[in-house]
Amino acid sequence: MPSFPLFVDLKGKKCIVVGGGKVASRKIEMLDRFNGDIVVISPEITYSINTLKESGKLTHISRFYKPSDIKDAFMIIAATSDESVNELIYNDAVNHGVLVNVVDDPKRCTFFFPSLVKRGDLVIGISTSGGYPALSKHIRKKLDNIIDDNINEEVISYLKEFRKKVILEIQNAELKASILNNIIEETIFTDSRPDIESLKAKMDAIYKKYTEE
Repeated sequence: MPSFPLFVDLKGKKCIVVGGGKVASRKIEMLDRFNGDIVVISPEITYSINTLKESGKLTHISRFYKPSDIKDAFMIIAATSDESVNELIYNDAVNHGVLVNVVDDPKRCTFFFPSLVKRGDLVIGISTSGGYPALSKHIRKKLDNIIDDNINEEVISYLKEFRKKVILEIQNAELKASILNNIIEETIFTDSRPDIESLKAKMDAIYKKYTEE
């Protein structure tokens, strides 16, 4: 059964990762990209996890998991090599209504990590609901090539500001929609790759054309 896609603001939300190996590292790196309040519970951690710890991006509790750890958690990821521990984490999470992902065990997941394409605030998530993760990764690579560098963090940031301007200054709903839609078609999805200043100038010219008609 397909999973419902849901985009969540992780800022200030407690995200627990039980395990400190390479698999845990991959999950932690993804959570870090979205500013989750990360807590890692494991006697040992990888170099990359320790680097994030030293930079203040996560809290490390150097011991094994215990049921009380789940208190106030928003989500928990079980990334240990001990199936009995993963089972305990899953049951604790379900009993407390906490989102849980047991790595490589789709039947013990109430959410899945998607393959991601991220350009600033633009986020595209692809998932097979745990059925065939390699397919998600392959599609992600295809999308990465389609989007390429025409859509980057700076472009997204300017588009956000431009949208605010249109919403503030244009009252007619149809005209507003036309401007916002055509800006994308005429400046982003084209064969040319203008620099940001050229892009701004082109968008301003299009805006002026629509508002003067």
